[in-house]
Amino acid sequence: MRCRLTKTNKTPKETRITRIDIYLDHLDILRYYKARFQIEFVFHNAKQYTGLCDCQATSEAKLNFHFNASLAALNLLRLEDRQQAVEVAGRNVISI
Repeated sequence: MRCRLTKTNKTPKETRITRIDIYLDHLDILRYYKARFQIEFVFHNAKQYTGLCDCQATSEAKLNFHFNASLAALNLLRLEDRQQAVEVAGRNVISI
């Protein structure tokens, strides 16, 4: 599938997605874009917060271990963040 993303200056929020595959449903294209940006967001956070690109090893096994450890640490951070958000939300509830 090949798509072209065009941002226009006519309106600030307008984005056009041009598709090459005319047989692909437009909802599938939107799902693919959403998944793509979620994947990019995961790698961005892993690079920024868990040192995904900081490994200096050259062995494939060591690199695999580092990448897996970095992404696992990111998952644990996200889990901890969600648990803290639930706990804080529970404390802010006022019952009358």
